[in-house]
Amino acid sequence: MQFNSVFLRLFFWLLVISVLPLLILSNVFLSHFEQNEIKHLSQISDKKIGQINSYIKERIMDVEMLSESLSIINAIAELEQSFHKNTIRSVDYQRADKVIRPYMSQYLSSEYYDLFIIGHRWKCCF
Repeated sequence: MQFNSVFLRLFFWLLVISVLPLLILSNVFLSHFEQNEIKHLSQISDKKIGQINSYIKERIMDVEMLSESLSIINAIAELEQSFHKNTIRSVDYQRADKVIRPYMSQYLSSEYYDLFIIGHRWKCCF
């Protein structure tokens, strides 16, 4: 490359001296920024995983508590028996439903949208 004037030579070297370090520094800062963002996002995802795991553990504890309750066990047995012998509209089923519904309504009003009671034969009873 030939430069005929001093102005062009100075301009060329000014560009080389100013743009080249700018490109190098911007590349270094950009890679450092990306590493920090990846680290930050991984910390956030780890925190969310912990929150989801604790939520699932709480729900499992709720289900275990419900499954060990004597009133629920008795109501499930009665519901399942009347459900398989008759229909939902039978007197036996309605009586068992009246016993268990107030207890289950406490859970529905507080945390859950819907609850299903599944009997031993894998049929939904409530």
